[in-house]
Amino acid sequence: MAVRWLLSEYSSPHKKLIIIIHAGLVAETNLVIQPLLETKLTGETGIYLTDYAHLCARVAEVKVGFEGYKNKSTSEESYISDVWTVKFFKSYNYYDYIPYLLEERMLPVSQTGLSYSKFQQALYFPEMFSESPFEALRAMHRFPQSSLLLIEIAKVLRARQMPYEADAIISNLLLSDPHNVIARTMRMLIFENIAHSHTDFHISELAFNRAIAESEFIIRRCNGEEAIWCEIGLLYYGRAKKYINYLRGDNASNTHNIHKEDVLNSLKKANEFFLNGMAASPTGKDASSLLFFMCTLGFIELISTGENLFDKTAYPILTDKHDVLRKVGTRFFIEIGWLRNAVSPEGNVNESAFYALLLVLRNIVARFENSMLAKGYIPYVKYLTCILIWDFAPFLTTGICKHILGLLNEACIETEKLILENVLVYQISINFISADKFLSRIQEATDIINNYLTADELKKDDTSLINQDQLKEMSKTKFLLLELDRL
Repeated sequence: MAVRWLLSEYSSPHKKLIIIIHAGLVAETNLVIQPLLETKLTGETGIYLTDYAHLCARVAEVKVGFEGYKNKSTSEESYISDVWTVKFFKSYNYYDYIPYLLEERMLPVSQTGLSYSKFQQALYFPEMFSESPFEALRAMHRFPQSSLLLIEIAKVLRARQMPYEADAIISNLLLSDPHNVIARTMRMLIFENIAHSHTDFHISELAFNRAIAESEFIIRRCNGEEAIWCEIGLLYYGRAKKYINYLRGDNASNTHNIHKEDVLNSLKKANEFFLNGMAASPTGKDASSLLFFMCTLGFIELISTGENLFDKTAYPILTDKHDVLRKVGTRFFIEIGWLRNAVSPEGNVNESAFYALLLVLRNIVARFENSMLAKGYIPYVKYLTCILIWDFAPFLTTGICKHILGLLNEACIETEKLILENVLVYQISINFISADKFLSRIQEATDIINNYLTADELKKDDTSLINQDQLKEMSKTKFLLLELDRL
């Protein structure tokens, strides 16, 4: 809302939109809000929360940064009692695009359109135009220090595969606010996306090093929060996956530059940051850090088994012959308390405890989806949920397989909505992918499950267990491993 106001023809530097959020007894509303209205409110976002509303937001794990509101209208540095301001939105991935910014008069729709070249000229050489032909750039020139506005503009450009133009917008923001943690994080993600977009090892590695330099700057100079730690962990996690892709590729020059130890070192580095993300979280269980920590543990154990998974001759399709990921998942769920008193000495999981675990996973994912509103991100989150359940759940039932198929169908519906707006799907720790290409990936996953289970088997009761021989064969296929050859 704050950015939409800046883009409005009625906005000016002398007008500000203020939003005050109060939770609690209605009778107390005026007592809390009136003192705020009588104060000179100077926070950039213009969004303020009472103490209980702030607590509710923290419990809901909304992707924003808060700080106690400092009253800048007095000579003393005192805080207005029990009031918080939204310092920033973690909008680089988690929040939806402003519809107005998706229009071509605001920003170019694609790199192939006629407007793209004109946009580059207006961005890099503004002196060539008496007035920018793009409304987003005109708004940027009106409010050059608005981090909210500039980040939203950069976000759309990044999603349309214009990383260098997105970085140019970020540069304008960092001129006035060099320690802006969201701008720095977005620049890190931009370099990471560039690294994943190149097949040449040396070009990709240069971009990864730029991204890592940004992450180190964030750690040294900016205030880290759990989501930021997780993003840095995903940087190293993505680099490890890129290395595996190179080692399994056909380009000999790329293979000679990387070794198994490089993959393991990147995974271990990712683990460190995911642990930091969990430690920084008030609950100790930041959902993203938690689940990707489990993924890295699985990769490390799988790679350490001694089998040469990087040899594409021996493993034309990556499989988990010994069901390592499922064993890692079971241990991990027990350690964090989601699977309690449920494993017998023989390693069998109690059925009721298993369904309690699934309920926890569904609630965690539902909470995450409620705090994450980006339409380009939602399809991959649903797809990723399928990966985590299929690959790591202690065992599979007919009901679980039907649930996964349902999630894949939801991901398909959400992806189809993106085509008309020319918005790409964001793959966590990889890059953006076209909606059409992602639909093919969803269909492939759906076909794999349908090939294992017949229509008659899917009609069985949800609690029906899949027979051991069939489950053993199904367990070799891991969606997480199939992803590695698609980078």
